[in-house]
Amino acid sequence: MALDVFYVTDASGNPADPKIIESVRQKIGLGRLKVKELPPLVYHEEAEREEQAVGVAGAVLLSLGSIVRRNLYNLGLIRSCS
Repeated sequence: MALDVFYVTDASGNPADPKIIESVRQKIGLGRLKVKELPPLVYHEEAEREEQAVGVAGAVLLSLGSIVRRNLYNLGLIRSCS
């Protein structure tokens, strides 16, 4: 049996839908899952971390795109727009 703490949010970092949590409790057994509310601060901190990660990932993708574009141009597979 797993004994740990899990913080559940939706894809946007908002609190999970209580109906979904109750459905999970019904499936695994009411006595096996104890649900506690998190303070709103936790959701806010998680959302901020996610926004920072997206910013870094966007910069990496932009850099990767520039490398691919330059190589395609050098191979003559695309032409310059200027």
